[in-house]
Amino acid sequence: MARSEHVNPLMMKILVFMFLSVLYGIPYDGLTLITDIGQAGQGGGGSEQYETQLIDNQLTVINSWFYDTGPASIAYLTPDSILFLPCKVNQNQGAGPNGGRFKKIDWDGNVIWDYEMPENICKPHHDIAVLPNGNILVICSEEKTEQEALNAGIENINGPMRLDMILEIEPVGLNDMNILWEWHYWDHLVQDINMNLDNYGQINENPQLLDINVSQSGGGENGIADWNHCNAISYNPILDQIVLSSRHMDEFYVIDHSTTTEEASSHSGGNYGNGGDFLYRWGNPQNYHRGNASNQILKSPHGINWIPNGYPGGGNFIIFNNEHSNNSSAVLEIIPPMNADGTYEIDAINPFGPSSYNWIYQSNFYSDKQSGAFRLPNGNTIITSTIDDFIVEVNEVNNIEWTYPGELRTARAIKYSHDYFNNESECNLTTDDILGPYYFENAPIRNIIAHQDEPGQRLFISGRIMQDNCEYPISGSMIEVWHPNDAGCYSIVEDCNTGNPENDYFNLRGKFFSDVNGYYYFESILPGHYGTRPRHVHIKITTPNGEVLITQLYFENDPFCETDPFCQSAEDRIISLQEIDLALYGEMEFIMNSNESGIIIGDLNYDNSVDILDVIILVNHILSPAAVELDGADINGDGEVNILDVVALVNIILSS
Repeated sequence: MARSEHVNPLMMKILVFMFLSVLYGIPYDGLTLITDIGQAGQGGGGSEQYETQLIDNQLTVINSWFYDTGPASIAYLTPDSILFLPCKVNQNQGAGPNGGRFKKIDWDGNVIWDYEMPENICKPHHDIAVLPNGNILVICSEEKTEQEALNAGIENINGPMRLDMILEIEPVGLNDMNILWEWHYWDHLVQDINMNLDNYGQINENPQLLDINVSQSGGGENGIADWNHCNAISYNPILDQIVLSSRHMDEFYVIDHSTTTEEASSHSGGNYGNGGDFLYRWGNPQNYHRGNASNQILKSPHGINWIPNGYPGGGNFIIFNNEHSNNSSAVLEIIPPMNADGTYEIDAINPFGPSSYNWIYQSNFYSDKQSGAFRLPNGNTIITSTIDDFIVEVNEVNNIEWTYPGELRTARAIKYSHDYFNNESECNLTTDDILGPYYFENAPIRNIIAHQDEPGQRLFISGRIMQDNCEYPISGSMIEVWHPNDAGCYSIVEDCNTGNPENDYFNLRGKFFSDVNGYYYFESILPGHYGTRPRHVHIKITTPNGEVLITQLYFENDPFCETDPFCQSAEDRIISLQEIDLALYGEMEFIMNSNESGIIIGDLNYDNSVDILDVIILVNHILSPAAVELDGADINGDGEVNILDVVALVNIILSS
């Protein structure tokens, strides 16, 4: 009789993993973060202990974090190795992605912040996004009464309506937080049923709004308990935009994060002028009456996120389409129709483009819940199909490069590069460079450095001014920018034969200020080569306390850098550019030799005093707004700059 032998399932997975690794090649050399959601999926109660693991490609556990509250989604690591975890309030909260509690856990497993959201604020669920400043974007739901829903134009409802919103919270102390910003679907609804209501409009004429009657998903005999079912949130720091994926609407939505909370509740304001209305949406144009079932691509999608700039496909969206076809899921990459200013192209008739996806991975996997994918720096994509316990890394031609054979089950696995994580020794001051002979003071205050008709490819640079600890921003820093035109010629000192269509004495020169969070942004054109020098932009930064940095920015893959001694010593200032809709985008963080920050309220000219000169600046700004926003002009903090701010400023002077 033949002997029967038991085959260990885990051992079989490892053997398959080894075989695939040899067969298909080398995966991206990074560290994969896997947040265990338990075999019941986000936990089903009891006293189960949960774990998040960070592993390398050889499955070596680099670190583990243990906790006794089931995750609502996945954890995220910040560069300082802090784990941000959205989780359940307690173990009796049941299965599913219900949240309400948030933890920060250090590398050694110590809980350094633990906050529980009161239900009278909102009910958190699913995902979070950790912002560069350490604040957290939280997906929440709020409840409207049946009468409120009827007053907003909904049809056929029997009970309350629960729909989603976003909070930005700032962790405070060990167990507290501040709400810094919020956005609500409720403020951006449209209906075509009742002409007497304020939100009445033709659905196809308002793609920036959501039809309150578009779907009764999540409804039942006792109202609508889960109208949107948003499940993932992602932040783009260059554009200052947020994207959300909605399972029940079969769409994802992009909104402006630069707004104030007041602007976010309206239809105007912010960097893009639309307030909190959708800047872009994609997946199911039937929802705004610009298509039919044949135009719908997304069905029950999850895990929307931006591909980071500098990665293959940078600036595009990647999403897990759970019901792509019959019992089959897929991962899609979408190229948005983005304009040079960060807005999205749409006409008066057609839906937002594109009409289809740019890349798809579809194989023998299917998950009707959770799941997601992330692009990696080498162009590979790490994919999680949750119900299948399927985690793979595929390359650009859809060959499998790596498979996770372990026993942890996750909503989405994330893979970080080794250099993503920093330490104190990596917080280095930005290096300086020569001033050059072509610097002139008194350039106008403007962050649009190049006139719209200036020849050359448009260039958008953004970033942040930081203190010497790399943790805190410096607000109110004056940033002066100057560079040659696309033919390599400097204004003022040279007789340029091209460019300067406005005959501007300070052509391609300007100055502006970092905002209250240290962020800056300017628009110009890509400079040409000045003689044998590589393309470069001159920068002079002066902090409110007088610290000065004189430096230059260079650009990747410039052959002139190889023979330029200044560029050769500027490793920290050679930036990569991402081309989007014929324009170039880059980012640069400046670390200053300063540990001071802050703008004195009312000190509009940054001379460290508040006096009549600041009043004159404010009045001039109100009468004739400049080409750049005047930071700090909203003295009374009401979201508007007007005569009331002049009164507030005068009161500050009189009371000082």
